[in-house]
Amino acid sequence: MKAGRTKALALGALGAALLPGAAWAGYAALQWLRYPPGPCLPREETPLAPFLPEPEVEGRVAVWIAAPPTAVMAVLRSLELQKLPAIRALFALRARLMGGGTARRPAGEGPFVVRMQQLGWRLLSEDPERYVVFGTVTESWKADVAFRPLAPAGFVAFAEPGYVKIAWTFRAEPSGAGTRCIAETRVVATSEDARRRFRRYWAVFSPGMLLVRLFALRAIKRAAERR
Repeated sequence: MKAGRTKALALGALGAALLPGAAWAGYAALQWLRYPPGPCLPREETPLAPFLPEPEVEGRVAVWIAAPPTAVMAVLRSLELQKLPAIRALFALRARLMGGGTARRPAGEGPFVVRMQQLGWRLLSEDPERYVVFGTVTESWKADVAFRPLAPAGFVAFAEPGYVKIAWTFRAEPSGAGTRCIAETRVVATSEDARRRFRRYWAVFSPGMLLVRLFALRAIKRAAERR
């Protein structure tokens, strides 16, 4: 009887250990099969629209925060989100899987919005009390990924083959007695070759990108509500 319980506990522990990996693999397989999904989210007014009006890939997550939008944006501008253990672990996993070194760079010093500009993300648009929009042109499937910052007009017009254009935003919208804080990303490939390469990358790493957005929003929520 004791041996049976021990075996059952061992199998249960093994299942618990394998479950996250199985969930990741299942989500990745779904993203591969439905790529490019095209615009599939409910249409919302978003500051990303002027830069990528017809995304091939888009993702959006939101959280309600018991604090006004101005407080949420103040927290966003001051937090070092890249230092959160969960986010650092996800970037380290990317570096390990890709075999590159520069993928670890987001753990540097300074507020997140400043650090992103240091890495090559361009601030395309902002409203200090409502949102920030960042964009870059890159080959995200490379191990040592490099980001090319372009001015807003240049980002919109960019069409050189072999790249993806990525834009993301954090925005804060009044909602009842608090704020709906939204993290949204849009992607467009500039050529069929880039689309094939990005599809492979997206299928593997999209679960991690989703987790990064979720962990970031949770950190913003905790900090804003403490204030």
